[in-house]
Amino acid sequence: MAVETPATATSTKTMNPDVAMAHEERVNADPPSHNETFVDFQAYETRKIDLRTVLGLLGISGGLQQLAYAAANEIVPKKNRGQTMALMTLVSLPGSAFGAPIAYRIITVASWRWTYYVALIVNTLAFILILVLYWPPNFVGLHPEGKTRYQQFLELDFLGLLLFGGGLTVFLIGVGFGGNPYPWTSAIVLSTTIIGGVSVFVAFPIWEVYCPDTVTKLCPPTLMRNVRAVVVPIAVSFVSGMALMSTGILWPQQIQRLFTTVPKTIGWYALAANGCATIGFVMIGQTFASVRKTRWQYIFVVVMMAIFLGLNATVNQNTPARAIVFVGLANVMIGATNCISVLIVQLGARDEDIGLATGLVNSVRGIGGAVGVAVYSSLLANRVASTYGPTISSALLAAGLPDSSLTDFLTGLPTGNIMNVPGVTPLIIDAGLEAQKNVFVGAFRLIYCVTVAFGGLAIIGSVFVASVDDKLTQQVNVQLDRPHLIGHGNGEAMVLREKE
Repeated sequence: MAVETPATATSTKTMNPDVAMAHEERVNADPPSHNETFVDFQAYETRKIDLRTVLGLLGISGGLQQLAYAAANEIVPKKNRGQTMALMTLVSLPGSAFGAPIAYRIITVASWRWTYYVALIVNTLAFILILVLYWPPNFVGLHPEGKTRYQQFLELDFLGLLLFGGGLTVFLIGVGFGGNPYPWTSAIVLSTTIIGGVSVFVAFPIWEVYCPDTVTKLCPPTLMRNVRAVVVPIAVSFVSGMALMSTGILWPQQIQRLFTTVPKTIGWYALAANGCATIGFVMIGQTFASVRKTRWQYIFVVVMMAIFLGLNATVNQNTPARAIVFVGLANVMIGATNCISVLIVQLGARDEDIGLATGLVNSVRGIGGAVGVAVYSSLLANRVASTYGPTISSALLAAGLPDSSLTDFLTGLPTGNIMNVPGVTPLIIDAGLEAQKNVFVGAFRLIYCVTVAFGGLAIIGSVFVASVDDKLTQQVNVQLDRPHLIGHGNGEAMVLREKE
């Protein structure tokens, strides 16, 4: 990562933290000991790579993998869906929880490309297992009404897909560009945000309501009529997506700004976010059906999520343990919220809509995450820009730096080029660095205070969610055929429709 000035402190706002970390190659293993205390890596040179294409491909692959929850949950009893999701998440623990430390270790002994080679190897093995073991009903079994594949193709909701997928893409481009690299008032940001927003939030719902019934609707009104068991959890997922990004994207920045710039240590600090979110997901998956009281479980985890996110506002550069604990507990609840949201929406939807319902939850969560990154990053940059100069100047002058050297010190501080500033002493340098940390303490505190407001909205929404206790039955939606390599199997695969 190139050295950042306060104005560009949030340039990584569109990156997944593990991915962004894994692309930094350390080329100087022995930086000067004093300069390790600088906010940015003075002794670390990094190679900048255009990640937009890579992240786009990762987004597509990640979205497709989310449908695994739908594919797995329709072949197990409904009361075991939470445990199934917990088991699937537990299997992914090495990557989901320890991704950052593993990535840092890989790039210290090999190329950053190996972080993707490892993922390719794992996914190839998973693909082979799916080919051998996963044999759902064929086309005729899924469509007993007798329609041909061509008829099904013609009835697809192409316009709805264009309005939703295309509009969402344009909207997120506008939100992602806002503040960095373009001002929020620029034509590029305004045009893409407005056009995309109108397409997704206005034109798409109108089309889904009034389009002909012969169209296989992307978002059928029958699904959205179940407000308390579908619409409300999806809305709460929007807020949890914002919360997830506030810790997932900004927590690594907070670590570097306040606590440490040692890559390996940063990776382990990141466990407070990634690892704890996985723990929360697994725990609530186990308790969802066994404890029941699904509505109250949902309210509890949403309330706790909001509380622990707000408590992060009490953190400063001298309280790393407190920061780790609060971020960890917040992410436990974020993971739990995401898990219950998927489960409630799946159980609230019709059996044939389980894939669509799962996709909607994840899409809305992604939209919330993108909006959260834009909002929080903009707040961070603006807060730093407005307090950076006055706060550090006051500290430097109080420490004894001559007025004539103030401009040179402030100019060289972001890059660490301050050793030759006239009148500078180790005491003055320490005062400047401490003041710089105070600037970011205030900026991150503002962000966590804002999350309290969004968390309050999530709490209000969770109160109105429906209980799905009565849906936790032994009913299985789909029966698979026995594992085989070729052929059509024994014809055991079928859709098991629940009796009225």
